[in-house]
Amino acid sequence: MTWLDAALVILVLAVAALITERRWAGVVMAGAGLLLLGPLLRLSSVSPLLALLVAVAAGLLLAVLCAKLIRNQQDALPGLLAGGVTGLAFAAALLLAIVTSLPVELNPDNTVSYPPQNLPPALHSAVNSSPLFRYGRTVTLQPLLGPAAEQPLTEFLHDWFIPVDPWLVN
Repeated sequence: MTWLDAALVILVLAVAALITERRWAGVVMAGAGLLLLGPLLRLSSVSPLLALLVAVAAGLLLAVLCAKLIRNQQDALPGLLAGGVTGLAFAAALLLAIVTSLPVELNPDNTVSYPPQNLPPALHSAVNSSPLFRYGRTVTLQPLLGPAAEQPLTEFLHDWFIPVDPWLVN
């Protein structure tokens, strides 16, 4: 485990804790975030600015709706449990989005590198030693890895998090 893995795990736990603390409002926000993540990633491959605007507008709309609809949170334990489960799922999706977000490097000899070799030295070392980024590499390059990587979960995650295969883009 590297310092980068530790930072990412802390990020996951912090997001999960924040969603858990919000109880049912957190469940609604995290659930909507999970549902919108795939379409927003696809939209961002066409227009990053439009995807950002849609994400901000959706977040504001959900926050207002949650504030209006979820006023009474008397059932503390069910809300906490639902918030914890949904928060962990949402935080895990954010983690996977981070570890699959580095650019794919196309080498002159028509090979693909992930993560790219041109990262700053400290970051390059941490990313190359990271088990999280190793799994992100498997998800990102899943169609290129052949039968060894043909697992239903990895294929689903590749389709969800990688809207356009970067090695096909000119």
